[in-house]
Amino acid sequence: MALKAIFLDAGYTLLHPVPSLGGIYAEVAETFGVQIPPTRFERAFGPIWDRHAREVLENPDLLRESDTEHRAMWEGFTRQLHAAIPEMVVPFDSWFDRLYQRFGDPQVWTPFPEARQALQTLREQGLWVGVLSNWDSRLEVILEGNGLTPFVHDVVISSQVGYRKPHPEIFRIACARAGVHPEEAVHVGDSWSDDVEGARAANLNPILLCRYNGDLPEGVTAVRSLSELSAVRDLVK
Repeated sequence: MALKAIFLDAGYTLLHPVPSLGGIYAEVAETFGVQIPPTRFERAFGPIWDRHAREVLENPDLLRESDTEHRAMWEGFTRQLHAAIPEMVVPFDSWFDRLYQRFGDPQVWTPFPEARQALQTLREQGLWVGVLSNWDSRLEVILEGNGLTPFVHDVVISSQVGYRKPHPEIFRIACARAGVHPEEAVHVGDSWSDDVEGARAANLNPILLCRYNGDLPEGVTAVRSLSELSAVRDLVK
């Protein structure tokens, strides 16, 4: 089938936090009078997130999503992070509330340098362009605040449709809203489990974005930059 639609993940595909994920955690901690280097948070992120990802794969019920459930997921993650750093002598609930509010601010996020041009090029090629993301409703404000909304036809947010990636249903919903068959669509993202395996389970063509990795992985179409998507029809042949 001819390619008709392309969906892109949001976080670390189109957008990234500034100054960094760890930097924002550190900035909010500092408002409570605690100074912790961003790298201290970043070293703790990986093991906690990997454990969360395993729990999700073992319990598909965790792939059901709403704004409330999305916040609860991040609260659970952040509580583990708080416990893993003994220097975090700040009240957890107040810290988390301030963090959650901060991450909803469009100014905390910035598009990757090539993002706007890549989206515009895809639209000029006649493709339906959508954002497909595990996020809550705040993503709409974040995309609007960063000037990305005019470049996409649709934004499919997990908390609004009831399922998060890698559940196949969120991909099916995105295709239905675009009016295309899954085989006529590509999904681009930076997560192997969410974006590659999730897309494959729903019969979409996956493209893995590997901005920071070393060698490109085998067994999937992979790109280093969104700029490479200008040749997307050749990439998925």
